[in-house]
Amino acid sequence: MKFFLILFIFNSTIYAISTDIINTLAKDQTWLNLLHYDKNKQKSTILNKDFFLTKEPLLNPRSELKKTLLAYEKDMLDEKHALCRFPSRYYWISQYIPLKDYKLKRKKCTSLYSWKRRHKADTLSVVFVSGFLGNPASAFGHSFIKINQKEKNSNHLFDTTISYGAKLPEKYTMLSYIYNGLTGGYNATYSDKYYYMDDIAYSHQEFREMWEYKLYLTKSEIDFLLLHLWELRNQEFKYYFFNRNCGYKISELLELVYKKDLRGEATLWYAPIETFFRLREIEKYYNTIFSDVKYIPSQQQKIYAFYNMFNKKQKKIINDLIEKKINLKLLEYSLLKDKEKIKILDFLLEYLMYKSINTDDFKDNNFKQSVLLKRLSFPRYAYVKKEPIDKQDITLYDKPTFISLGYSKSNLLLGYAPFSLNEVGYNQYNGDILNILSGTIAVNKNKISLHHLDIMKIRRLKTQKIPFDIANPYSWSIQIGIDNRTDIDYFVDAGIGFSWQISSYINVYSMLHASVHSNNNHYRVNPNIGVFINLDKFRFNTDYGYENMEYKNIFSEKFSIKSQYKFHKDFSIFINMQKRESTYMEFGIKWFL
Repeated sequence: MKFFLILFIFNSTIYAISTDIINTLAKDQTWLNLLHYDKNKQKSTILNKDFFLTKEPLLNPRSELKKTLLAYEKDMLDEKHALCRFPSRYYWISQYIPLKDYKLKRKKCTSLYSWKRRHKADTLSVVFVSGFLGNPASAFGHSFIKINQKEKNSNHLFDTTISYGAKLPEKYTMLSYIYNGLTGGYNATYSDKYYYMDDIAYSHQEFREMWEYKLYLTKSEIDFLLLHLWELRNQEFKYYFFNRNCGYKISELLELVYKKDLRGEATLWYAPIETFFRLREIEKYYNTIFSDVKYIPSQQQKIYAFYNMFNKKQKKIINDLIEKKINLKLLEYSLLKDKEKIKILDFLLEYLMYKSINTDDFKDNNFKQSVLLKRLSFPRYAYVKKEPIDKQDITLYDKPTFISLGYSKSNLLLGYAPFSLNEVGYNQYNGDILNILSGTIAVNKNKISLHHLDIMKIRRLKTQKIPFDIANPYSWSIQIGIDNRTDIDYFVDAGIGFSWQISSYINVYSMLHASVHSNNNHYRVNPNIGVFINLDKFRFNTDYGYENMEYKNIFSEKFSIKSQYKFHKDFSIFINMQKRESTYMEFGIKWFL
C-alpha cells in the first residue's frame, strides 16, 4: 500500500499539497493510464485536445495533475466542472489527497449520473469473438466489455457492451480499408450499445462463436472503470489494425483495475485473444481473475445441434418440406404423432428465422406463415432441445505466438510466428489455417538463410452439416510466401473445393489449386485430396495430389504430412514431411509465448 505524507493547510476550500506528493502521483502508472500517456512519445494517444486541461504539445503528466487539482477546487456551477468531466481522475486522486466534497452536488453532473443509471453494473465481463474470414479486420477475432445487470432478463440481451473500433467513412473500398487500417488512416473510438446488437451481428449474421469471461471485481473497481469509460465517450485515437486494435485497447482499460502490464511492448502485434491469455498469466497475483467462463455457440451451431436430434425418417421429412416448399401437405408428415410434428415445426421456425437474417428467401411466400399457423394450432409442449457441444476455455488452447526449434538435413531450423492458427495446432478450429508472417531460418556450419516464409496463409474448410444449409459450401485457401527449401521461390497459391465431416474427429477435403511461381515452371495446377484428424491434443493432416507444370503434359507427385502433439500448456512437438521436387522432413518443438 502506498503511503503519502500529506501536508495541507485549510483556507476556505484550498489545500496546499506537498511537492513530493504531486511528483509521486504524477509518475504513478494509474495516472498515466488515465491520461493514456505514451512514455516514448511523451504525449497521450487521445487525439482530442479537450480531454486535457493543459495545452502543451507534449503532455506533461505533472502539469495535468496540478491543473486537475486546481479545477476540482472551483465551485461547481454546471456540467462543465472538472468533476463532471473527469470523474475517474477525482475517484483515484481522492484516495491519496483530501479533495473538496461534492456529494451534495451530484445533481449538477446530470449527464454523468443518467449514464451511470443506464449502465448500472452488477458485474463486468470481457468477451472474445472468434475470427471471421469474411472481413480482414475480423479475421483475428474481436473483444469487448459487457456490463451485466441483475435486473435484466435472463438472456442478458439488454445488457450493455463497450467496444473499440475504427470510424469508417460511408464509402470505402476493400483496398482502402486494408491500407488505412494498416497505416493509421482511421480514427477510432469506444462505443456502447445493447448486447443484442452484438448477438445479432456475431451469432446470427456472421456465425461466430463467443466466450464470455466474467471478471471478479469489487464494486469500487467496477465504478472506477465505468467512470473512466464515461470520460472516453467521443474521444478519438489512431487505429492500427495490427497493434492498436480492440484487444490492445480493452487490455489498456483493464490495467486500471488490475495494476499489471497486460500489453507488454506490443510494438508490431497484439491480437485480441492475447488479452485473455495475459489475464490468465497475472492470475497468480490474485485469488481469481474470472468468476465464470461461458461458451456461447453461434446460431448456426444451434441449428445444426437441433437438426441432429431428429432420426433419419424425421430428417428426410424436414428436408422435403424445406426443399419442396409444399406447405406441410407431405404425406409422411401427416402420419407423424403430434409430438413429432411439434418438434419439426419448432425446428422449421428456427431455421426460417436463421435463414431470413442472411437472405431474402422465404421473405414473402406462404411457407413461413403456414408453419407458424400450424404450430399455433398445437398446445405448448416441453422437451429438451439438443445443444451444441460445449467448447473449452480458449486460454487452454495454444497461444497465437510461437517460436520453434527444429532439425532437417543437417540444418538447425529456427521458426517464429506472431500469429499462427495452423491446421494441426491445438485450437478451436477444425483444420482451418490462419498464419501471418510465419517463417523459419536454417542454420548450418556455413551460413544462415531463409528456409521458408508464409507472408499469409489461410485455409477455410467448410462442411455442410445439414443438406439445405444456406452457407456458402465452398472450402477455400490462399497462400502468399517464399520457399527456399531447394531453390528460392516467391509464390501465390489459391485453392477452392469441398470438405466433408466423416466423423466427429475426421474431416476429408478435396481442392483444386492454381499457383504462380518465380522460379521454373511459373504456372502450376494441383488437384489434391486431404484428411484432417483431430484427437484433441494430437492432430494430423495429410494431403496428396499431382501438380501440373505450365499446363503441359508434365505431372509431379506432391504430398505432405503434418502432425503435432501438445504435451504441456506451452509446448508441443511436431513432425512435418513434404514431397514436391524432393522429399523433406522436419521435426522439433514449439514454444507458445
